[in-house]
Amino acid sequence: MEIFNYSNFIKKIVEKAYSEITKQYSLTNNEIAVISYLAAGNGDTASDIVNDLLFSKSHVSLSVDSLAKKGIIVKVQDEQDKKIWHLLLTEKAGPVAERVFLREKEMED
Repeated sequence: MEIFNYSNFIKKIVEKAYSEITKQYSLTNNEIAVISYLAAGNGDTASDIVNDLLFSKSHVSLSVDSLAKKGIIVKVQDEQDKKIWHLLLTEKAGPVAERVFLREKEMED
């Protein structure tokens, strides 16, 4: 039970930290995490996000689809393996990613 309570505590801290950004850009915390992950250059596929951030496939899929509809990311099919889609940030993602990185830096200090 302690791990569950700790997990909820961390979730609330994250929600509070990014609340201004989520409101300003009408994004969810998961969408913010996807943008931050892609902007950091850690990977560029939904599978990368699932494996590295330990998000469920369904949450990543919903976030990716929503971000694509908002024009924040585009999905580009891999030329060698047609089952793989690369996720690329558009110019619209720039201000969001910048705010997220600034907020993360503030939290580190």
